[in-house]
Amino acid sequence: MVPPMRPTERLIAGSGKFQLLTKLLAKVTPEGHKVLIFSQFRIVLDLLEELLELQGVGYGRIDGNIRKKERQAAIDEFQDDSSPMKVM
Repeated sequence: MVPPMRPTERLIAGSGKFQLLTKLLAKVTPEGHKVLIFSQFRIVLDLLEELLELQGVGYGRIDGNIRKKERQAAIDEFQDDSSPMKVM
């Protein structure tokens, strides 16, 4: 009998791009690198956000619902080398 997959595993297994992203993050985040990801689709950002939360990776999100002041604060935090944020 095959053990049931955890939600993170199902999310990764269902997408080759998430498989690649998971490998990339595992390699670069321990080295202190940050990753910037662009998507024009909110559903992709929603799925990405779920994946990062399940993996315990810090992130910030900027989409069309973010006000200008909050957007600039998120950009500034991403650019700050001492910020724990890994992905935006």
